[in-house]
Amino acid sequence: MRLIPVFAGILLGTSVLPAGKLSLIKSNDAPSKALTAQVSCENRFFRAARAKETTGGPEHQVMRRVASAFGRRDIPHFYIAEEGNNAAYIAGSSSVDGKGKIVISRTFIKLLANTLALEGILAHEMAHLVSDDGACGCDQWIMRDPMQEKAADALAAKAVGYGPLRAFFLRIKETQGGCSMEMDDRLQAIDALEKMERNQR
Repeated sequence: MRLIPVFAGILLGTSVLPAGKLSLIKSNDAPSKALTAQVSCENRFFRAARAKETTGGPEHQVMRRVASAFGRRDIPHFYIAEEGNNAAYIAGSSSVDGKGKIVISRTFIKLLANTLALEGILAHEMAHLVSDDGACGCDQWIMRDPMQEKAADALAAKAVGYGPLRAFFLRIKETQGGCSMEMDDRLQAIDALEKMERNQR
């Protein structure tokens, strides 16, 4: 396993992602040090990635559809980054205003090449976001755990179905010359899960 920043979801090559200025929730109470650190970290991240929040366009429509599939009335803040080649949820971001944040780079959107694969990765990141217990903030580092990735895949498949995840895995595999042990492993995991669900009907 390799160390990656908590906000990193899927990384292709070397990249740094999220630039809109964030602000703390308006309150009469002084913000906690943790909340101040979270907002500061997110702002650095957005500046480095030249990311801007978007509230329209086809990608945002996919994000709305994914959020709805997860039963969310409020969709997460959705950013498109000009730098990097990845997609990510930002750990601890729900502590800022309850919505959380998901970022995807424009390069990654182009690489995915279709709406179904985009829905798959956004559902995967949404699964991480709704499972985030806030124990880590965006300025901390964690081990990228394959089991945690598979758990996010399973939750995403439960929300949006298996098709979008399968389209995402197959597209990533295609961009890697048809060889990706990680994508093969994750495809096998969701195939087994789908088969088990079918057998239980």
